[in-house]
Amino acid sequence: EEFKEICSCLNNDSTVRFNFNGGITETFFGEDYSRQLGMNEFWSFVDSLRIAVWKAEFTQYDPNDTGSIKPEEFASLVTDSMLGSHLPFYIVDNIRKMKANPRFAQKEINFPIWESFN
Repeated sequence: EEFKEICSCLNNDSTVRFNFNGGITETFFGEDYSRQLGMNEFWSFVDSLRIAVWKAEFTQYDPNDTGSIKPEEFASLVTDSMLGSHLPFYIVDNIRKMKANPRFAQKEINFPIWESFN
């Protein structure tokens, strides 16, 4: 019920709608909604979701599933993932330096590096 109450606040926003039938609510609370969701389980889910989103973002720049991307693609990934938020100057400056440095052109960035960046 508490979860439903919290999510009902989201439903007041016309861009977000939450359906309480099936899906995530059954996963969290069981089919009859009698199961309780602990904070550790919830945060574990949130962490897993974050990693899944980062993996999906990375995969968009690694369509051949090589496990790595070029520095220029990494720079695009960083800026695209931060779209809508203000990029700190040091990040923009570091991306410019990385693109301008020929020794980085031969390097590749793998998912663990992208994950640690987040």
